Amino acid sequence: MNHNRFSNAASTYDQHAAPQLELINALLEKAPPISPHRILDVGAGTGLLTEQLATRYPTTPIDAIDLAKEMIEQSQTRLNHLRQINWIQADAETYTPQQSYTLIASSAALHWSTNLPATLQNLYNSLHPGGHFLLGLMLRGTLWELRELRRRIAPTKGIGLTLPTENHITEQIQTTGFDIIYSATAERRHIYPNTRDFLQAIHEQGVTTLPQNDRPLNRSELTALIHAYETNHATAGGIYATYETARYLLKKPEAA
Repeated sequence: MNHNRFSNAASTYDQHAAPQLELINALLEKAPPISPHRILDVGAGTGLLTEQLATRYPTTPIDAIDLAKEMIEQSQTRLNHLRQINWIQADAETYTPQQSYTLIASSAALHWSTNLPATLQNLYNSLHPGGHFLLGLMLRGTLWELRELRRRIAPTKGIGLTLPTENHITEQIQTTGFDIIYSATAERRHIYPNTRDFLQAIHEQGVTTLPQNDRPLNRSELTALIHAYETNHATAGGIYATYETARYLLKKPEAA
């Protein structure tokens, strides 16, 4: 994952996290009813999911890992009253726990993984046989409006960040060896007052960082993009942006 992208967004991420909170709430509806012995929160960020896990399972120890030191520091400060949480700066692809977990949870994080098969395999190895994995991700349809307009206005500069498809994620999950207990996708439109506010919001979440071979828009291209967005994607209350998500409840086989 891109460490700098989310380090820079640590102080502003939660201000614009409505889509992420919606995914967390939907994901937790499928949480196992039995209290787990130990929980791992992967890509904990500013602790939005971690806090809800701690509230739901108040006596369960939680290890919360994130690659960005700044995210960890902000989470520790905001949630320092929750003594069951152990904050760890670590990469989910290489993190090695001292003991296995009976529940792993991750929301709006692993779609940024640069090596999803290796990350899923490492998390599979960290899960106790019979344990569960709650996984929520953003999918390819997220912010499609912005990518299409960028392609139209500056076709030689790339389309920005792209996310995996549901089929790709599901194939990787099955290859790793998880049993899929539940899966679902959803597509939601979130409303922003105007395009400038929308671009500022996703910038402050670290979403607008460009892939290595892409180039930023110049002033005239950015002005054209803002005008085109407000022309093509206006709605009551401002403009809309689409977020496509996937939710999974996975299980590691008892015999694993």
